[in-house]
Order: sequence, then C-alpha cells, then structure tokens
Amino acid sequence: MMRLCETNFAQLRRLLPRTDAVGDMAGYQVGSAQYRLTIVESTRYTTLVSIEQTAPAVSYWSLPSMTVRPVS
Repeated sequence: MMRLCETNFAQLRRLLPRTDAVGDMAGYQVGSAQYRLTIVESTRYTTLVSIEQTAPAVSYWSLPSMTVRPVS
C-alpha cells in the first residue's frame, strides 16, 4: 500500500507547477478535456492542490473538481 501511495505522489508531483507558491497553476489537455491544477496551500510537509476539469462543459454538473493533500 505504501508503494502505491509513493507512486501516486511521484506522478502527481510531475504534473504540479515547479514551485509550491500559493496560486501557481498548471494546465493540461487530455483529448478534448482540459484540466487545471492549482496550489491552494503550501506548508513544510504538505501541499494542498485543487484539481479541476475546466472544459468541455456539457452542463453545470459535468465539470468535476477535487482537492488533495499529498504528503511529501
């Protein structure tokens, strides 16, 4: 289980902005979907990241988002 967590953390880190400054963003497109990762909070051992799908918008409920706190 720990190996899975470490692998997921390493893969998420590759997608995040290079700095851990609050407000930094990175955007990605996968097929026709667009995603934005935003640093919401940054502390010594953790970073709070918002992951949002920004397009395509089919209806008001079709743009999922989540907030995750990976531990470094």
